[in-house]
Amino acid sequence: MVCRLSIHMHRSHPEPGAEFLCSMCPKKFKSQIVLNIHLRRHAANKSGETFTCPKCPKTFNCREYLTDHIKIHLDRKLYDCHICGKQCTEKSNLRIHMRIHSDQKLFNCDVCGQGFNYKASLLSHQKSKHKSWFP
Repeated sequence: MVCRLSIHMHRSHPEPGAEFLCSMCPKKFKSQIVLNIHLRRHAANKSGETFTCPKCPKTFNCREYLTDHIKIHLDRKLYDCHICGKQCTEKSNLRIHMRIHSDQKLFNCDVCGQGFNYKASLLSHQKSKHKSWFP
């Protein structure tokens, strides 16, 4: 029983800051379970087949990514940014987009203190500006 609990704790509740990297794309995840779910998308397309959107020229290497993308073409409620007019199909995406317009920086570089609206921007900054700290 202790062994199962230990495995559960490691997979579901990793140490703070732990990252699980996808070996097939640049995505990172906070738990092994979420990474495993993501990897299923890659495994579904071992043939290298691409999937083209019937509404625009975008292509995807995974049918699920195409399915997610097609949502932007559906006649459904869009969430509009009241500042720049960008439209999002999900309310959560609009909330993330709104960070662009905010003076508050949620992610700060530990080395130089520069602030960023997105974690991905911080990581990109650290890798390009502080290579010796973040190999």
